[in-house]
Amino acid sequence: MSIHLLKGVVTSYGFTFVAFLVFAVILSFTNIPDSTMPGMILLISIISILFGAATCTRQASTQGWLWGGIVGLIYAGVIYLLSSFLVTGFSTPMSTLYLILSYVGTGAVGGIVGINMKK
Repeated sequence: MSIHLLKGVVTSYGFTFVAFLVFAVILSFTNIPDSTMPGMILLISIISILFGAATCTRQASTQGWLWGGIVGLIYAGVIYLLSSFLVTGFSTPMSTLYLILSYVGTGAVGGIVGINMKK
């Protein structure tokens, strides 16, 4: 299952990367205000985790929620670690815990969807 887990995480980050590039181009060539960025970043992250978790669990036979939740946890962990190294004055507010929990929950939902997408 570890190869499927890796495939799910890579799918999540691949989708995130492409979606962020598309959003950056849209922001560059339109009059959409920059204030939409936090909401779009959250939306793109959630969709990415759903796709990644579903990809991870499509071949599984049980515990899709668990494997999907792990995909969400890894996604959140990598984002957290990168932020702690790259952002000056990084702190951990309570909202970070809620974000991590929402990523794990989103992954669990994606895992449930993926396990039920049998071919």
